[in-house]
Amino acid sequence: MIQVIRRWWLPGVFSMLLPCGMYAQPHPYNCQHWRTLNGPGISTSHLRELNPSTARSDSFDILHYNIQIDLTDISGKTIKAATNIRFKPLIEGQSHILFDFFHQDASNQIKLSADSVKTDSLHLGFSHKGNLLQVDFPESLPLNQEIEITVYYHGIPHRDTKWGGFINEQGYIYNLGIGISSIPPNFGKVWYPCFDSFSERATYTYHVKSSGNYKAHCQGEFLGEQVVSGDTVVRSYAFTQPIPTHISAIAASNYEDVNFVHSGVYGPVDVRLTAKPSDTAKMRTSFSNIGKAIDACEFWYGANHWGRVGYVTTTMGALEIPQNIAYPVFMLGQPASVNENLYAHELAHYWWGDWIAPYSHNDMWLKEGPAEYSSHLMTEALSGRQAFVKAVKENQYYVLTEAHVKDKGFWPLSPVPDSVVYGSHTYYKGAAVMHNLRAYLGDTLFRKGMRGVQQSMQLTTFTPEQFRDTLAASTGVALDDFFNDQVFTPGFAVFVSDSMHSLPLNNNWECTIYLRQLLRKRNQFYHNVPLDITLFGENNQISEHTVYTGNQLDTIVLSLPFEPVNIILNRYNRLNQARMEHEFIMTPQQSIPSVVPFVNFRIFKEALSDTARIRIEHIWAGADTSLKANGIDRISSSHYWVVSGSWPENARLAAQLNYVGAKPDDLDYDLFQKTESRAILVYRPDVSAPWRVCNDFTVTAGSLTNGAGSIRINRLLPGHYAFAKGDKLLSLHELPAEKTLQVYPNPAENMLYIDTKGLPYNKYVVEIVSLNGSVCMQEVMNSSLSSSFTMAVNQLSNGIYLLRLRSFDNQEIRQARFAIIR
Repeated sequence: MIQVIRRWWLPGVFSMLLPCGMYAQPHPYNCQHWRTLNGPGISTSHLRELNPSTARSDSFDILHYNIQIDLTDISGKTIKAATNIRFKPLIEGQSHILFDFFHQDASNQIKLSADSVKTDSLHLGFSHKGNLLQVDFPESLPLNQEIEITVYYHGIPHRDTKWGGFINEQGYIYNLGIGISSIPPNFGKVWYPCFDSFSERATYTYHVKSSGNYKAHCQGEFLGEQVVSGDTVVRSYAFTQPIPTHISAIAASNYEDVNFVHSGVYGPVDVRLTAKPSDTAKMRTSFSNIGKAIDACEFWYGANHWGRVGYVTTTMGALEIPQNIAYPVFMLGQPASVNENLYAHELAHYWWGDWIAPYSHNDMWLKEGPAEYSSHLMTEALSGRQAFVKAVKENQYYVLTEAHVKDKGFWPLSPVPDSVVYGSHTYYKGAAVMHNLRAYLGDTLFRKGMRGVQQSMQLTTFTPEQFRDTLAASTGVALDDFFNDQVFTPGFAVFVSDSMHSLPLNNNWECTIYLRQLLRKRNQFYHNVPLDITLFGENNQISEHTVYTGNQLDTIVLSLPFEPVNIILNRYNRLNQARMEHEFIMTPQQSIPSVVPFVNFRIFKEALSDTARIRIEHIWAGADTSLKANGIDRISSSHYWVVSGSWPENARLAAQLNYVGAKPDDLDYDLFQKTESRAILVYRPDVSAPWRVCNDFTVTAGSLTNGAGSIRINRLLPGHYAFAKGDKLLSLHELPAEKTLQVYPNPAENMLYIDTKGLPYNKYVVEIVSLNGSVCMQEVMNSSLSSSFTMAVNQLSNGIYLLRLRSFDNQEIRQARFAIIR
């Protein structure tokens, strides 16, 4: 029988220090860069390791690691170490145990080698099996009895080729427990034998031996310092809360601590900033608003369970080590706002990533999405709602423009491919979707739900399905549609107003709004989306509503005390959609920058006698093109603009739109991938009118084959604008009269009348088509019998329809758009 040994200190081996560091979004510049180091596809050998690493936790329960590590060979970068591992078997009949242990890299260079394995005084057999260490026992282990073994080893710990691992450079020694280019990414194994997964948690004791200017400053309670000789010391720490291997870390340098206490929501919070003496003042300044980050996280997620909030400088980072977050020293030279985003993100990992962790690395957004969104919540707490909305919009703009480029595709959040585990989708789209979750639940339930997940899943792993179900149980809100639409499927959706009709009813107005959902890089429509609708009256009256909508087309009926003349959807940016927008006021005396933020639009004030109120929306999805005039070959299937607002009739505003379509990822590749010849701009005043060639525009193409150029709108009008291919000469003329068709009443209830005066033929085929393209009705019309033709439309449901008039040789003669409202 194996004897159980409990020993706090292993004689003869001294633990050394290794700095902690990494922020689950790595890149050595600033917070907009380190999320872009994508990992590789998973190798066959790694695939074999991945599931067993997690499955081993069903066979053994690791209770405690007591790590003694010697860091005194600074120039050679070798370590000598002994790790005592206490565990208990969970199933009977086991006579060996496998630990993750990084023995050799991809080029077969030896990294760590085990020298011996002991239990008490008994030597155990062991063998390296790739990057696994197998320890053999002379007999089967007793069920549920605590066992201790000690592995003695040496070597040069592995450092990831891109980011993470065990690092000895520039006067710092530390470890980052994630390897960005490695699958699985868990990197406890590069410096001690362990069960290296998010699932397995244990407590730790560290004994770090160092010399010269290096002294260990680690997570946990400081147990004391022992002088070995001269400037060689052993510093010891105990971390008594169970954590997974990737957030177990050491750090050593000539550090100095700055300690203070923050008065938090739940009482005093100890804060420690650790840096080299030359950096402590800069670090204190950079972290001047750390209290706001603590308050924001505790407000939304509940009390901090890790005690001290601590950060330690490292050469790269950052990483969410509890009590000792690895923080890149170069950040101390960055602006305060950049530091605030980073340290708020890392602090949020105390809740998302440390207290609870994703079960699978392919669901990394479960910790990175909330953490990145927490940097926005920090902005809201520090600078208010307007600054928060700006941060959210900046994030969404990045997601729309860059995420698919950086990650080489449009991916669901769960699961992401191995190659983009630490990519832009995980961080930035993860944050965008967290913002949408807040909109779906509302602030009160969002806070309750996020706290409920923390309480229910504490000190364990969770899956997206568990996240969904625990949120639903905590809030009483079913979130299946939300997760199906925004987590488990790729791409984006946006709601636009297709048309609006109002009728007086008693003392109010009954407004019927037809909504259309447009899609970008997805083929499934969103459902049960809480959409804000803002309606405006002629005299600046405003009526606010939130409705639940979904599907391709939807009809919303609202009652309000005035007749609405304008509508805005999602005005307050509670939802991230495939839309960017900017509202602004322009005055005659004001000097304005021509570039309008977020909407890829430039505006020029040429003459303005009074105040102009302008809203520009950039819709990142193709517009409805069922109504279009002569001369248009094809309209952009990827985006268009909506310009609204009010400005004096004598005002002259101009605008410029740039197109880029050289590469498949470019927004205008569908139109301009081969040639820009026949590039035009099309316009419609609203969705009820056909698209036609814009009356007054100038194309500046340069080369016609590089896919890039600009179109100047010489006189900007309210309405919709889109890039297209067609005949520019038609911009010199109005829409030909023969293409217009009068139908009435509009909206109709049961009967629809078609004005037949002036039609070139006597007989036609009349088609009524729904907005999803299906033919609802078809009749033959003889225009010679009367000046109007009557159709019974009582079988049609409420909605918007397209009426098409075709000749018997199938030429489209005229078309009109009408609504059915009952």
